[in-house]
Amino acid sequence: MTAPSRVRPAEVGHSAFTRRTLVKGAAWATPVAAFSLSAPAMAASPLCADLQYNSTSTGRLLSGSLLDVDLDNVVAVQGVTASATEPAAEGSKGGAEYDERANPLNAGVLNAIDLELDGVAGLVSFLAAILTDQNVGTLNQFAFAHELAGDTEVAEVGASGAVADNGVINLDEGAGAPPSLGSLDLRTVLEQLTDSEDAATLVAAVTDLQLEVGAVAGRAESDRVCDGAAAVARMAAPEEVVTREHLLASLRLVVESDTVGGVLTALEETVEAVPINTEAIISLLSALLGPLGPVADALLTLITVGTGLDVEIGLDLSQVTAPLPADPGSAIHAELGAGRLTVDVASLLGGAYPGGPSEWLNSLAANSRLFIDYPVPGDVVSNFLHDLTAELIAKVKELVTIRISAGSVTGIGATGLLIEGSLAGFLEGRGTVRLVALGIDLVGQLGQAAVSGLLVSIGELVDGAIDGLLNQDGLVPGLLDGVNSLLASLFTVLEDVLQLTVNAQNAPENGSNPPTYYQDPNNVEAGQYDVAALHLQAVGALNVLDLSIARGSVGPNALRA
Repeated sequence: MTAPSRVRPAEVGHSAFTRRTLVKGAAWATPVAAFSLSAPAMAASPLCADLQYNSTSTGRLLSGSLLDVDLDNVVAVQGVTASATEPAAEGSKGGAEYDERANPLNAGVLNAIDLELDGVAGLVSFLAAILTDQNVGTLNQFAFAHELAGDTEVAEVGASGAVADNGVINLDEGAGAPPSLGSLDLRTVLEQLTDSEDAATLVAAVTDLQLEVGAVAGRAESDRVCDGAAAVARMAAPEEVVTREHLLASLRLVVESDTVGGVLTALEETVEAVPINTEAIISLLSALLGPLGPVADALLTLITVGTGLDVEIGLDLSQVTAPLPADPGSAIHAELGAGRLTVDVASLLGGAYPGGPSEWLNSLAANSRLFIDYPVPGDVVSNFLHDLTAELIAKVKELVTIRISAGSVTGIGATGLLIEGSLAGFLEGRGTVRLVALGIDLVGQLGQAAVSGLLVSIGELVDGAIDGLLNQDGLVPGLLDGVNSLLASLFTVLEDVLQLTVNAQNAPENGSNPPTYYQDPNNVEAGQYDVAALHLQAVGALNVLDLSIARGSVGPNALRA
């Protein structure tokens, strides 16, 4: 979780008094954030007791625009606003003195409400998909506002996401992986960006593109340092101290593409067609059977001047189901059988982390634009492809099978041979060997050492042929060129077409480049201080995507007359 970002809208000079305590979390070591307020001595002055404010705070999980729909006008996702005003706001829990609101939001709520979306098909399910597979139970939206200043119990709080009913960010969910918010279908978004060549290129290359968003929370808090002397003189209002925090446990891009899925099929077909030197195998058999004399002549004649040998190389890569590379710290993993790439954005841009919420994501300054302020490191894709190539070649060697046959090894007076097994077994001297001449079993006359030696020699011959194909001819790197191009297209879109901003804030104390949404006074008023864990926007097409996730805001707060 972020260290607090504090803003002092009034004159500089007073020290902030908000304190933050981190408590050890559950088995996956997520901190639970508990907040306590401790006012300085001057705040206890009775001279401050008569200062009253019209105060406002808001908690909202989703806001902005999505697929030409203004979510700020959709009742089901409008969040909560607490207003301590004179006269009292309608429905205020404490009248003009204070107000507190909370509104749980989950996929069931979205599915149960008939959103008036002007005929936009599928948006309800689209929104619901954002909130699936969550372990936090019910996501919350919380707001609290109070008329007073400088008291430990009256700080304004606006929060949403993984927050409790008192606005505290709380991820203590017991053992297991961190809870996730859900997925956003980026391919559907990109399909709407018809003027973008980069978007069109990526859409054509993928069958699905999801942004998986981990646990999120945004929390803004405001209180006032009450200076008794200033209050008496009525020369200045108490200094407002704003603390903004975000939590973003993880971000993952999940790409499905025929380009990825075709790698194993192409590899199987090419390896199974690798040419094997049958003359070399015949020489090995001749050297083995020659010392047996006339009893082996019928078999030798069959393979040297008769039907010859039938050599079959088999490869079934359907068994390759685990993500590759096997290293869990890799930023990119490929599930080739499923045609899927998974990119852990935090590992990609910020370095590997040991599971749980990403410390890197939660230490980013306000308005950190992923893939722009933090570009993809130059070697990360090449390292992924290098490791994937090495592990894929190892899997091929592990799964290749060999079958060598001639004639028949069954029936009265049969003459033939059958040698079969895995390449890995052959290289260890293991496999099935049947050598028959005119119905006579020759294997028993050879001895185990000789038979094992034959298998090893054949294994080395086949291994060399496959090695030349995979390494010297560069088959695997060539097959992965398409994966490389796919990743390049994805990262281009994330740099130039879609903008992902972490810890989005208006008027930040540190950081710059607030998303366009926060520069519009219709969305964020003067005197309002806002934070969102994540903001997504389509450059030049905000009607298609201009989405804030897990917002909390406080203000505007004005001294009552």
